[in-house]
Amino acid sequence: MRKYKNILQHLIFVVIVSLVTTLVYVTPCFMDNPIDNAITFLTIVAYWLVVFVANTIIIGFMSSHKYVYAVLFPIYVLIGSTQAYFRLFSGATITPMIIDVAFHNDFQTSMELITMPLCLFVTFNMLLSLLSIWVRIKYIDSHIHMLWLCPILLIGYFNINGRIYGGCAERYPINVFHSMQLYLKSKKTIEERVSIDKIQSATPSDSLDVILVLGESLRSDHMALNGYSRETTPGLQRLSNIISLPNIHTNYTYTNVSLPHILTRADSTDEDIAYRERSFIDIFNQAGFHTTWIGNQDAGETYVDFMKEAKELLYVHPEKSVFVYDEWYDKDIVPLFSQTIKELNEDNRLMVIHTIGNHWFYNIHVPDDCIKYRPIVRNREVKQNTPEEVINSYDNCVVATDQFLCSLIDKLKERKSILIFLSDHGECLGENNEWLHANENQAICNPACFVWYSDKYYDKYRERIDTLRERCRNTYYTDFLYHSILSAAGIRTQLYKSDMDIFE
Repeated sequence: MRKYKNILQHLIFVVIVSLVTTLVYVTPCFMDNPIDNAITFLTIVAYWLVVFVANTIIIGFMSSHKYVYAVLFPIYVLIGSTQAYFRLFSGATITPMIIDVAFHNDFQTSMELITMPLCLFVTFNMLLSLLSIWVRIKYIDSHIHMLWLCPILLIGYFNINGRIYGGCAERYPINVFHSMQLYLKSKKTIEERVSIDKIQSATPSDSLDVILVLGESLRSDHMALNGYSRETTPGLQRLSNIISLPNIHTNYTYTNVSLPHILTRADSTDEDIAYRERSFIDIFNQAGFHTTWIGNQDAGETYVDFMKEAKELLYVHPEKSVFVYDEWYDKDIVPLFSQTIKELNEDNRLMVIHTIGNHWFYNIHVPDDCIKYRPIVRNREVKQNTPEEVINSYDNCVVATDQFLCSLIDKLKERKSILIFLSDHGECLGENNEWLHANENQAICNPACFVWYSDKYYDKYRERIDTLRERCRNTYYTDFLYHSILSAAGIRTQLYKSDMDIFE
């Protein structure tokens, strides 16, 4: 009887500790979720309970022995309280990018993040952890079998349904393991990818800027530049040196698949090239360009290798993830872009800018001054909003993208520059009652694309631009980019295909 009483006492201890830590360390992860009805609230509660169960199993593992608990629990509290503070007050969470930045930041920059409120909050939590350890040692018997039982329970729990692990992977404490796992994967050498294509000739002009902006979920027919009835691109429409390509097609309807095909020479004859060869960034490196990747999205597993090919890798918001419903703007790229351009003033450079663009949840990507259309979405579950609200919020995102792109172009007007904008795919906005992307709806398959060039670039490469003007309404697959961006820089390679070059 005493044995069962001890087990019950241990279980009560585990549940209480898990309840308190889940309330303090996990609840901030849900506080910025938009809630406008009871269904959404109950959905969030359900996800909170999913994390609570996982946390309870982990606490059970740590508390299986008093010395294990005394060592692991303070570490758990230190990381959890620090993350909760930043999540609550700055919308930051643990991501592979934030881990990368933390390892590469200088000591002074890291110290600037340590404030008195943070220290007080963490200290208070650490004192509570010591109290918990004292209770565990004094009143709770050890149950060593939980050391192997809890990991089995956790694995089984995560395999009940894929959404269970997905709901936990972005929240404490599983997000620490998940993000570290992704970070370590991203550190693997890119030598696994081969460099098949080689430079045949390279005649770039001095101080040439080649800029590729990778859009997100921007469909061609929602740009006023292409005849859309709403004024979603007023800034771009005022530019004289801009050529839109309204008939671009893609077969790849979500980022992790589309980007590898955009960045490599993969095409319909050999799609696997996207997963075994390096990108055009490698060719620019061979040609002596300074290459930079500026990222405002997660470093996806399928394209992080290409990011690492660049000589310089910069993160705009390494603390953000798709589970953060806080301000996340592309306009924040502009200061970093401007600084990089100035630092490399005389060099030939390639810059790849990966935007957050029109990614759901649309509202968090739209500054207040870009909200032109109302009413806007109120709920993170797409179908809990009206079609009008979704389309209004989507179009506001296009307005924000227009403003952002014009800010970039403004920094390039007096330079010898060419900027290519290509969205990874489009977005469903109610066609066949489907929304967002990652399905086979035809609405997703026509991404937005345009080319802007400076006067100095036109003076040097007039024939390329004139050819593009003649062909801009032709239908191209996104496969065109590899050959065309090299051509825009004056680089020819052994495997160059003229029929996939929009400038020839």
